Formats: sequence, C-alpha cells, structure tokens
Amino acid sequence: MTLKCKYKSLLFPFIFTIICFSCELGDSPSEEDLGELPNEWVVEKVLIDGIEDNATNYSNFLLSFFQDESYDLRDIYGDIEEGSWTVTNESQLILTPNQGESREYIIVNLEENQLILLLKDEHFKETESTFEYTLVPD
Repeated sequence: MTLKCKYKSLLFPFIFTIICFSCELGDSPSEEDLGELPNEWVVEKVLIDGIEDNATNYSNFLLSFFQDESYDLRDIYGDIEEGSWTVTNESQLILTPNQGESREYIIVNLEENQLILLLKDEHFKETESTFEYTLVPD
C-alpha cells in the first residue's frame, strides 16, 4: 500500500467521526431557544446506547426549570432534587444540585414542544454509556 493510500485510509475515519459528531450536536441554542427551557418537562422516551429503555417506568419523572435558573427534578421514585441550572455556549446544560455533584448534559434539541438531552455516564456499566432523554412539556 502506498503512503498516499495509508494516509487516506487513516484520515477518512477521523473526518467521518468529526462530521457525525458535529451533525449530532447541532448549533448552540439561541437566546430565543433558551426561553423555551423554563417549563415542566416529562419523559417521552429514554435511549441507553441507542436502545430504548422499556424496563424503567419514567411516568413519575418531572424536570421543572424556572426563570431564576433553579430547577426541581422529581425522579422515578418520587424523590425531589433541587438545584440550579446553566447553559454554556457549547450547548451544555449543567445541573448543579444543592447537595451532590453537577451533571453535564448536551442539548441536542430545544423547541417549544421537545427537549432532547444527552448524558454520558458510567453509572450502569464499567464502560461509558450514552443516555438520550426525550422530554415533552407536561
């Protein structure tokens, strides 16, 4: 194999990965888009590594964002976490609970009728998993 062929074979996967990653994340939310965030959101579906999570009942899950950049998160067990939220210019939504560690989500889509968040976490497996949360207004 020639040097030129080796170069192309190494470069193509790298460029393909960058293009796919860029398309997945989209643009940073605009100020107008961020105006849609303060709302009460319920889970429509959750994907874990691209596979829909049908084993967990998300009906009690409620995520409420408020204008003062605080939030309430009612989990699947009915427990409530309170804290603050912020959005960076890299489409990152950072939730900082009053007690505990911050979590960083990537905002994939934010519209009046849908919010899609990605979370990379090692919670369930020894390897990193990607959780995709699709939320709709309550």
